[in-house]
Amino acid sequence: MRGFSVFTPEGNHSSIVSFYSKKEPREIQEVLDAERIKVSLQGNEANENETAMMRIRVAPAFFNNSTEVKRFLKISEQLMTA
Repeated sequence: MRGFSVFTPEGNHSSIVSFYSKKEPREIQEVLDAERIKVSLQGNEANENETAMMRIRVAPAFFNNSTEVKRFLKISEQLMTA
């Protein structure tokens, strides 16, 4: 997913997706708050490379349209850089 390490198992049929970011929780929250995007930040965890990363849980619902999803994907690029 756009260069992110994804936590959600492959083949999952839910719309919920969790992925990791190397940014500090405060930085992640600032980016998302500025864009009025609500997700769940879940504690620092070690990924498969044993690197501590913040897990971000995104749960789009039936009331989110494709424009909003595309907007989130664009904004999420800011969460990728360390």
